[in-house]
Amino acid sequence: MAGIALTDDEIARLSEEQLASLEELGIVAAKKLKLTGLLDEMSQVTTVSQKQMGFSKKAVPTALHEDPEIQQLLTIKVRYKMGNLNEQIKRILRRCVELGLDKYAIIQRQCANYNVPCSTTES
Repeated sequence: MAGIALTDDEIARLSEEQLASLEELGIVAAKKLKLTGLLDEMSQVTTVSQKQMGFSKKAVPTALHEDPEIQQLLTIKVRYKMGNLNEQIKRILRRCVELGLDKYAIIQRQCANYNVPCSTTES
């Protein structure tokens, strides 16, 4: 079933509870977007710094900054927060489905992206 676009007219028809769930989904999406930007920025800064300083990642590093897994160390807190946001998104999507919002294309796409059943009968 093709999903319905979430237009202003469709939004006007939603209950307060449905609106609250969609708003919560938007807030979490904004947080994830911010963290994704931070991850990209941290990665670029590290790569540029290593090149400017003449360092390179080595298979057998002699210093911590040359280690191939340095990005994982530098971004561990951000990646942990992203994992938590993914779990929040899943919970919100399940709630959206329970509230009958599974007819909307955005909910259908994101349920597929986050491996959340997009119908109360799929559970």
